[in-house]
Amino acid sequence: MKKRAIAGMILLLCLAACLRIYQVNEQYPQTQTETVKMGETLRLDDYDVILLSWEWQDSSILKEIAPGYSVMTDENGNDYPEEKERVAFAKLRITKTTNNHVAFNMENVALESGGWNNQWDAILYETLNGTDSMVSLLKKGESREIIIPIELYDFQFHKQDWETVTQRQFCIVFENYPVKRMIKI
Repeated sequence: MKKRAIAGMILLLCLAACLRIYQVNEQYPQTQTETVKMGETLRLDDYDVILLSWEWQDSSILKEIAPGYSVMTDENGNDYPEEKERVAFAKLRITKTTNNHVAFNMENVALESGGWNNQWDAILYETLNGTDSMVSLLKKGESREIIIPIELYDFQFHKQDWETVTQRQFCIVFENYPVKRMIKI
């Protein structure tokens, strides 16, 4: 009798869990994905975005762009070794498509490659784009080109992945839910 009561409670709990899973999935459906490639237009609510270029550079260029700039140091306080760092630059054109008073905000834009994701350094972004903000408010029809600096470090990847990191598929992600909108590089 006790075994049947326990089995009945377990069955009841399983049914309740299944019902709750169903309710959550109905309320928050699976993300849809919208992807474009370099040179194609990604349409967001108030802006169109086009990836104009993607370029890998030796990390020594960071010292030319921003003298004294250092994000990463080793355990002795020295600049992280250049051979253990990679840098890429993505050049985007953003164009305002509506009269809405909505700014284009780079703070929530992220980069992905497989299981790796990250954002960029705000100081380097602001230096490259001659601004002190990651937010742009444009008028309808107005465009602006921006450069996103992407820094990658060897410890963020497995050794075999690091050796071919510049050959990986990267995406710039602008929105995650309910539609994941991104540009594939």
